Amino acid sequence: MMAKKTDPQSSEHPAEENLALLKVIELLESIYCTDDLEKIKVAVKDGQPGIEPRARTEIYKILRFLLEEAGFQKAFLELRETIHTASERVDSLLSEMTRGDLGQFLAQGTLQTRYEKEHPAPKKCAARFVAQNLLNNRKKSPVQQSPISCFVQASVTSIHLACELTDSHVSLAAGSLFYTNSIAFPLILLQQRDDISVYTLCGTGYDSLCGGWYPDREDQDAREHLQSLFNREKNPLQEAILTPIAVAATADHVDLFFTRQEIVEMVNIMVDCSSRLILMAFRSRIFNSRDEATQNFMNTNLYQVKSTDWNSKNEAPILVVADDEKDIRTEQEWKETVKRLSDQGFEVYWQDAQSKWHQTKRPRDRQPTESPQK
Repeated sequence: MMAKKTDPQSSEHPAEENLALLKVIELLESIYCTDDLEKIKVAVKDGQPGIEPRARTEIYKILRFLLEEAGFQKAFLELRETIHTASERVDSLLSEMTRGDLGQFLAQGTLQTRYEKEHPAPKKCAARFVAQNLLNNRKKSPVQQSPISCFVQASVTSIHLACELTDSHVSLAAGSLFYTNSIAFPLILLQQRDDISVYTLCGTGYDSLCGGWYPDREDQDAREHLQSLFNREKNPLQEAILTPIAVAATADHVDLFFTRQEIVEMVNIMVDCSSRLILMAFRSRIFNSRDEATQNFMNTNLYQVKSTDWNSKNEAPILVVADDEKDIRTEQEWKETVKRLSDQGFEVYWQDAQSKWHQTKRPRDRQPTESPQK
């Protein structure tokens, strides 16, 4: 917001938002006046841009000095600690409210119902794993931390991901950059972090199932813009976090499916342009063939991402698969599915029925690694 300019001929009448500051400064002047305070007073009267934080800082310094001179240093420090503690408790409460009740962000309807009732446990589990193990900088020193730069596809699972990224166990490096077509992801993340950026990619279409915008079939400009985000010279996006509604793994190929062709066209761009793909899913959404996936979604149209040689990717795409009780395969059958995913080029992090996580790399990348965190 631009600061209001004040008429030089009426400097005695500062902008309305600065009147309170001016009254405090004049009160301090009656007790203790400094050259800096006088300069601040003139700047407030003139309505100089950016004067408010400078004025508050100067007022704070003088008040602290006066309290210390009067022998109230201990009381001042205790008051400051009390305010700091109260602020932390409010932040924690807001964070818990965000993770536990999204009513303030999600209107009653399809999206909120899906968030609350459609596979909430495995979706949250997959999102937590991505947040804590693939996007977390907490294990690195401040010097080693590098900002994240990625696109997050709109989905119910991405809402869970936004909640998990506000958790105290997750550390995002300052300067991290997110783009998303989700309506909820920015609202959740930005209320907790003022040192990262979240931008939205909009379109004329809106999908109430996932809470996301999408460009229509004729909007070539939007698709070119999405492509440019990954290809630009300055701060390009590196990762794409996707949530396919179904994944079909055979001995010859792995296919990804979404519920709209417009979303598939966006995903096709990210498959081509991103340095690393991260897919979030759960076990009953991983199938052994396209026919099996189609039969499972008889009342839903499935649109397939273009055929891709996943083994040709320099960095293996990552598939994070949480356990869920609706998967009726035996552990051996599931391990065979995981092997097909791995052989076709995916690095798979998957959860067994005892909630333990395992990692399987594609053959050319296989080497001894520590088990990922639970």
